[in-house]
Amino acid sequence: MVAEPVLDQIADQDGVVWLLVIVAALFPTELGTAHVADSTVATAVAAVLAAVAAALVVLVRRPPVSIVLVIGALCTAGAAAIHFAVTQQHFEEWWGFGIFFFVSGWVQLLWAAVAVRVSSRRLLVIGFVGNLGVVVLWVLSRTVGLPFGPEPGEVESVGVSDLVATGFEVVGATCCLALLLVPIESLRLRLSPLLSGGVVAAVTTLALLEAASGHGH
Repeated sequence: MVAEPVLDQIADQDGVVWLLVIVAALFPTELGTAHVADSTVATAVAAVLAAVAAALVVLVRRPPVSIVLVIGALCTAGAAAIHFAVTQQHFEEWWGFGIFFFVSGWVQLLWAAVAVRVSSRRLLVIGFVGNLGVVVLWVLSRTVGLPFGPEPGEVESVGVSDLVATGFEVVGATCCLALLLVPIESLRLRLSPLLSGGVVAAVTTLALLEAASGHGH
Protein backbone atom coordinates (compact mmCIF):
# COMPACT_ATOMS: atom_id res chain seq x y z
CA MET A 1 0.00 0.00 0.00
CA VAL A 2 1.10 3.60 -0.66
CA ALA A 3 0.54 4.61 2.95
CA GLU A 4 3.12 2.20 4.36
CA PRO A 5 6.26 3.79 2.83
CA VAL A 6 4.99 7.21 3.89
CA LEU A 7 4.49 6.03 7.48
CA ASP A 8 7.94 4.46 7.47
CA GLN A 9 9.51 7.76 6.37
CA ILE A 10 7.63 9.66 9.06
CA ALA A 11 8.77 7.20 11.73
CA ASP A 12 12.39 7.58 10.63
CA GLN A 13 12.47 11.35 11.28
CA ASP A 14 14.42 12.73 14.21
CA GLY A 15 12.53 13.01 17.50
CA VAL A 16 13.55 16.68 17.71
CA VAL A 17 11.02 17.49 14.99
CA TRP A 18 8.15 15.92 16.88
CA LEU A 19 9.23 17.60 20.12
CA LEU A 20 9.02 20.93 18.28
CA VAL A 21 5.55 20.00 17.02
CA ILE A 22 4.39 19.55 20.61
CA VAL A 23 6.00 22.82 21.75
CA ALA A 24 4.48 24.71 18.81
CA ALA A 25 1.05 23.41 19.81
CA LEU A 26 1.29 23.87 23.58
CA PHE A 27 2.70 27.41 23.77
CA PRO A 28 -0.07 29.03 21.70
CA THR A 29 -2.70 27.10 23.69
CA GLU A 30 -1.32 28.63 26.88
CA LEU A 31 -1.28 32.04 25.21
CA GLY A 32 -4.95 31.70 24.46
CA THR A 33 -5.79 31.69 28.16
CA ALA A 34 -3.38 34.51 29.05
CA HIS A 35 -4.08 38.19 29.55
CA VAL A 36 -1.42 40.50 28.16
CA ALA A 37 -2.12 43.08 30.86
CA ASP A 38 -1.11 40.60 33.56
CA SER A 39 2.37 39.92 32.20
CA THR A 40 3.19 41.59 28.93
CA VAL A 41 6.81 40.46 28.89
CA ALA A 42 6.01 36.83 29.73
CA THR A 43 3.30 36.72 27.08
CA ALA A 44 5.60 38.27 24.48
CA VAL A 45 8.35 35.73 25.25
CA ALA A 46 5.87 32.86 25.01
CA ALA A 47 4.59 34.23 21.69
CA VAL A 48 8.11 34.39 20.27
CA LEU A 49 8.89 30.84 21.43
CA ALA A 50 5.65 29.54 19.92
CA ALA A 51 6.28 31.26 16.59
CA VAL A 52 9.89 30.10 16.40
CA ALA A 53 8.91 26.53 17.28
CA ALA A 54 6.30 26.57 14.52
CA ALA A 55 8.94 27.70 12.01
CA LEU A 56 11.51 25.16 13.21
CA VAL A 57 8.97 22.37 12.76
CA VAL A 58 9.45 22.98 9.04
CA LEU A 59 13.12 23.97 8.92
CA VAL A 60 14.88 21.50 11.25
CA ARG A 61 16.33 18.28 9.81
CA ARG A 62 14.46 18.38 6.52
CA PRO A 63 15.85 17.07 3.22
CA PRO A 64 16.50 19.53 0.36
CA VAL A 65 13.10 20.52 -1.03
CA SER A 66 11.64 23.32 -3.14
CA ILE A 67 11.61 26.72 -1.43
CA VAL A 68 8.00 26.97 -2.62
CA LEU A 69 7.09 23.95 -0.47
CA VAL A 70 9.08 25.35 2.47
CA ILE A 71 7.19 28.65 2.31
CA GLY A 72 3.85 26.85 2.02
CA ALA A 73 4.66 24.68 5.03
CA LEU A 74 5.94 27.65 7.08
CA CYS A 75 2.76 29.61 6.46
CA THR A 76 0.58 26.61 7.27
CA ALA A 77 2.47 26.06 10.54
CA GLY A 78 2.05 29.75 11.39
CA ALA A 79 -1.70 29.50 10.81
CA ALA A 80 -1.79 26.42 13.04
CA ALA A 81 -0.10 28.29 15.89
CA ILE A 82 -2.69 31.06 15.65
CA HIS A 83 -5.51 28.53 15.64
CA PHE A 84 -4.16 26.97 18.83
CA ALA A 85 -4.04 30.39 20.49
CA VAL A 86 -7.75 31.02 19.89
CA THR A 87 -9.01 27.49 20.62
CA GLN A 88 -9.92 28.21 24.25
CA GLN A 89 -11.94 31.34 23.52
CA HIS A 90 -13.83 29.49 20.80
CA PHE A 91 -14.58 26.61 23.18
CA GLU A 92 -16.11 29.21 25.49
CA GLU A 93 -18.20 30.49 22.60
CA TRP A 94 -19.35 27.05 21.40
CA TRP A 95 -17.89 23.58 21.72
CA GLY A 96 -18.13 23.01 17.95
CA PHE A 97 -15.94 26.03 17.19
CA GLY A 98 -13.42 24.94 19.81
CA ILE A 99 -13.11 21.46 18.36
CA PHE A 100 -12.74 22.89 14.85
CA PHE A 101 -9.82 25.14 15.80
CA PHE A 102 -8.16 22.42 17.90
CA VAL A 103 -8.37 19.81 15.13
CA SER A 104 -7.49 22.22 12.31
CA GLY A 105 -4.45 23.42 14.25
CA TRP A 106 -3.13 19.89 14.72
CA VAL A 107 -3.83 18.88 11.13
CA GLN A 108 -2.08 21.99 9.76
CA LEU A 109 0.93 21.63 12.06
CA LEU A 110 1.41 17.93 11.36
CA TRP A 111 0.95 18.51 7.63
CA ALA A 112 3.66 21.19 7.68
CA ALA A 113 6.05 18.85 9.51
CA VAL A 114 5.44 15.89 7.17
CA ALA A 115 5.06 17.67 3.81
CA VAL A 116 8.67 18.89 3.71
CA ARG A 117 10.02 15.45 4.67
CA VAL A 118 7.87 13.06 2.66
CA SER A 119 7.61 13.57 -1.10
CA SER A 120 3.96 13.05 -2.02
CA ARG A 121 1.54 14.67 -4.44
CA ARG A 122 -1.25 13.43 -2.21
CA LEU A 123 0.10 15.60 0.60
CA LEU A 124 0.12 18.59 -1.74
CA VAL A 125 -3.54 17.95 -2.58
CA ILE A 126 -4.36 17.70 1.14
CA GLY A 127 -2.47 20.94 1.82
CA PHE A 128 -4.30 22.76 -0.97
CA VAL A 129 -7.80 21.51 -0.11
CA GLY A 130 -7.33 21.86 3.65
CA ASN A 131 -5.99 25.41 3.61
CA LEU A 132 -8.49 26.55 0.99
CA GLY A 133 -11.36 25.00 2.94
CA VAL A 134 -10.47 26.98 6.07
CA VAL A 135 -10.20 30.17 3.98
CA VAL A 136 -13.68 29.60 2.51
CA LEU A 137 -15.16 29.11 6.00
CA TRP A 138 -13.49 32.32 7.17
CA VAL A 139 -14.84 34.31 4.21
CA LEU A 140 -18.36 32.99 4.86
CA SER A 141 -18.14 33.84 8.57
CA ARG A 142 -17.10 37.44 7.74
CA THR A 143 -19.61 38.05 4.94
CA VAL A 144 -22.89 36.16 5.41
CA GLY A 145 -22.29 34.29 8.67
CA LEU A 146 -22.07 30.54 9.21
CA PRO A 147 -25.35 28.58 9.07
CA PHE A 148 -24.55 26.75 12.32
CA GLY A 149 -23.31 27.50 15.84
CA PRO A 150 -24.83 29.38 18.79
CA GLU A 151 -25.90 32.32 16.57
CA PRO A 152 -26.39 31.09 12.98
CA GLY A 153 -26.08 33.76 10.31
CA GLU A 154 -24.23 36.24 12.53
CA VAL A 155 -21.41 38.03 10.68
CA GLU A 156 -18.19 38.10 12.72
CA SER A 157 -15.79 41.02 12.87
CA VAL A 158 -12.38 40.97 11.20
CA GLY A 159 -9.32 41.01 13.46
CA VAL A 160 -5.55 41.10 12.98
CA SER A 161 -4.92 37.50 14.03
CA ASP A 162 -7.59 36.01 11.76
CA LEU A 163 -6.39 38.13 8.82
CA VAL A 164 -2.84 36.87 9.33
CA ALA A 165 -3.94 33.24 9.68
CA THR A 166 -6.11 33.50 6.57
CA GLY A 167 -3.30 35.15 4.63
CA PHE A 168 -0.98 32.33 5.66
CA GLU A 169 -3.54 29.77 4.50
CA VAL A 170 -3.95 31.49 1.14
CA VAL A 171 -0.18 31.38 0.62
CA GLY A 172 -0.05 27.75 1.77
CA ALA A 173 -2.81 26.71 -0.64
CA THR A 174 -1.22 28.68 -3.50
CA CYS A 175 2.18 27.04 -2.96
CA CYS A 176 0.60 23.57 -2.99
CA LEU A 177 -1.33 24.35 -6.16
CA ALA A 178 1.80 25.74 -7.86
CA LEU A 179 3.74 22.57 -7.09
CA LEU A 180 0.88 20.42 -8.38
CA LEU A 181 0.69 22.32 -11.66
CA VAL A 182 4.32 23.21 -12.39
CA PRO A 183 7.46 21.03 -12.14
CA ILE A 184 9.44 21.83 -9.00
CA GLU A 185 12.60 22.48 -11.03
CA SER A 186 10.96 25.45 -12.75
CA LEU A 187 9.94 27.01 -9.44
CA ARG A 188 13.39 27.61 -8.01
CA LEU A 189 13.55 30.95 -6.22
CA ARG A 190 16.58 32.72 -4.84
CA LEU A 191 15.20 32.83 -1.32
CA SER A 192 16.68 31.57 1.91
CA PRO A 193 14.54 29.11 3.90
CA LEU A 194 15.95 30.62 7.10
CA LEU A 195 14.99 34.13 6.01
CA SER A 196 11.52 32.94 5.05
CA GLY A 197 11.19 31.25 8.43
CA GLY A 198 12.23 34.43 10.23
CA VAL A 199 9.64 36.51 8.40
CA VAL A 200 6.86 34.01 9.07
CA ALA A 201 7.89 33.70 12.74
CA ALA A 202 7.87 37.49 13.18
CA VAL A 203 4.41 37.88 11.64
CA THR A 204 3.12 34.90 13.63
CA THR A 205 4.42 36.45 16.86
CA LEU A 206 2.45 39.64 16.24
CA ALA A 207 -0.68 37.64 15.45
CA LEU A 208 -0.26 35.49 18.58
CA LEU A 209 0.05 38.59 20.74
CA GLU A 210 -3.12 39.97 19.18
CA ALA A 211 -4.91 36.66 19.76
CA ALA A 212 -3.71 36.50 23.38
CA SER A 213 -5.10 39.99 24.00
CA GLY A 214 -8.56 38.63 23.18
CA HIS A 215 -9.06 40.46 19.89
CA GLY A 216 -9.63 38.90 16.50
CA HIS A 217 -10.40 35.47 15.08
